[in-house]
Amino acid sequence: MICRLLELDSLARIACTCKSITESALDTLWREQKTLGPLVMVMPGDLWEQADFGLLKLTRPLRESDWPRFEFYARRIQHLGIEEDHINWSSYPDTYLDVNVFSAFGSYRPTRTLLPNLRAFTLDGGEEQAAAECLPHLQILLGPSVRVINITSVYSLDESTLPEFLSDIFRVCPQVEDVRLEDCEDLQHMKQMIMDLHGLRNIHVEMMTLTSDLIRHLGALPALERLGIVVIPPDILQSKKAPSLFPNQFQALRDLSFIVSDWFQAGIFLEFLQVPLTKLCVRMSAVDSQSTPITAIVPTLCLTATTLVSLSLRQNASRHVDGTPADVLFAFRTLFSLRALHSITLRLPCVVHLDDSWIKDASLSWPALQSISISFGEEYQFLVHQQKPAITLQGLIPLVANCPRLSKISIPLQGIPFHPAMPMKSHAFNSRITSITLWPATIQQPKQVFRSLVAIFPSLRQIRVSGIDQQGISDWRVVRDLLRESAFKV
Repeated sequence: MICRLLELDSLARIACTCKSITESALDTLWREQKTLGPLVMVMPGDLWEQADFGLLKLTRPLRESDWPRFEFYARRIQHLGIEEDHINWSSYPDTYLDVNVFSAFGSYRPTRTLLPNLRAFTLDGGEEQAAAECLPHLQILLGPSVRVINITSVYSLDESTLPEFLSDIFRVCPQVEDVRLEDCEDLQHMKQMIMDLHGLRNIHVEMMTLTSDLIRHLGALPALERLGIVVIPPDILQSKKAPSLFPNQFQALRDLSFIVSDWFQAGIFLEFLQVPLTKLCVRMSAVDSQSTPITAIVPTLCLTATTLVSLSLRQNASRHVDGTPADVLFAFRTLFSLRALHSITLRLPCVVHLDDSWIKDASLSWPALQSISISFGEEYQFLVHQQKPAITLQGLIPLVANCPRLSKISIPLQGIPFHPAMPMKSHAFNSRITSITLWPATIQQPKQVFRSLVAIFPSLRQIRVSGIDQQGISDWRVVRDLLRESAFKV
């Protein structure tokens, strides 16, 4: 456990000097690797050479005596190419294998897995030029221990070899539980790979359109807990067979993310689904004056997803704002019935109408709230010139007072200062938050705004603002400078 907290340089020194924890240090040092480059570099020095841009090439044929050190370290690698948040990849050498290295390894040991304990594997088709050429040989890395497959930038990979590679995943990794596919452009063989895997727990397939066959297959998976980001086509929901696709399906599903072309479709889909979701993200892709307004569907979402802990509602660019202020406030007050919410994200143009009273009632309804993100989105900056946000700095006082676990705030507001004594009367302060995001934020009296902010966020060190004019930028710069000075004094 201690080894996992140390930097790579410290781990390397410990592995070389302290025999009692050498094995533990080496396991931690080799657990996550960006490429196979470091592993090749522990083989005899006369076997390989490093060319331009960190490309490793073999200089002679492989021999059996080349493998002992390779195998000694290879069995320790569990994550290959998985970019975990806690990993500083700049500490890893930038080395990549020439396609001939894969060919030589595969030919010398055609039936053996190079990484016998590999659990997570990432293939980034956009990062390495040789990715498409290496694709036919990558099966030598895969084995029955693999549980996580992450494929990004699929569009850049060779479609002539991709189906065979995906077939290999099913054949040699039958126990895969977590599949993440990005930029796959809805390729048919991607869907076939999903249909061939029966132990899936988590699926994230960017922009894959659900078909009747896929719904039946995914719905029957006994362990499927997470599904996203799938596209729900209107014809699926409008079909007379739609109700028959969902009963007693998706029984383990708790985390769902999907895209619709109309909010009405989102409500219908959730009504058909009828499972106790804890996380829900709905994105609307096409918006026009004929679309169902979000205000008409929010109450339905609340009725069909009463167990939510996390909710995200997003809408693509639109100059159409749904509803009057009264309509928006009434509709979004129905969200207060979701008493267990820990996180809420509303990226919609109509949130310009949410005001201090809504924020206060939200804080009373969601005492366990940890993250609140409300924004028009950068594409909605035209709203700034039409109407100012209705939320003010004073509106944050009850939010801070009633939600003690709050650690993230991203919100549209007017930077109007309040009397410094107000937070003290409400016992409102949050020393956990060091950074907030304001979308878009007008400002009055920058120095007084600074005093108001630090009164409720005493540990605040950074403010991100967006959607403001040049004068606003200058005024918020004053607030930033004051925060920087206060941090320096501390």
